[in-house]
Amino acid sequence: MSIQPVARAISDADLPFLGALLARAGLEVSAASLRYRITAGRSGAIRTDGSAVCWALDGGALHLYDLVGCTSEFAALIEFADAIGRDAFAAVVTIVMPSDDPFLALIEELRFRRDETETDVLRNKPVSLVRLVREVA
Repeated sequence: MSIQPVARAISDADLPFLGALLARAGLEVSAASLRYRITAGRSGAIRTDGSAVCWALDGGALHLYDLVGCTSEFAALIEFADAIGRDAFAAVVTIVMPSDDPFLALIEELRFRRDETETDVLRNKPVSLVRLVREVA
């Protein structure tokens, strides 16, 4: 019997945890920016014991970004995000990832489908970004 990870909204007390996970993934974000993410309204962050994702609601879409941590816990994060989207009457949950992201296949397994691809610059090099969409269940 395996224990399923439990996802929950990130609070002020969780900001050091979120900052550390983002730093391990090579994303340096200021404490003020992290605090803003969870207090600005129509945005927030979700965590499990070993992973996290930030979100922002824009119209009928809940956008996920900065997905970091233990991949075995991503499904719990996505399900919690789906519940946030449902409560906010969002039609879809979206996430944008580089086409070479090692998590891309895992995200597609979680009922996301590729919507579009665009070229952008990330860390001073051109990359192909994939937008993935999942209907809110």
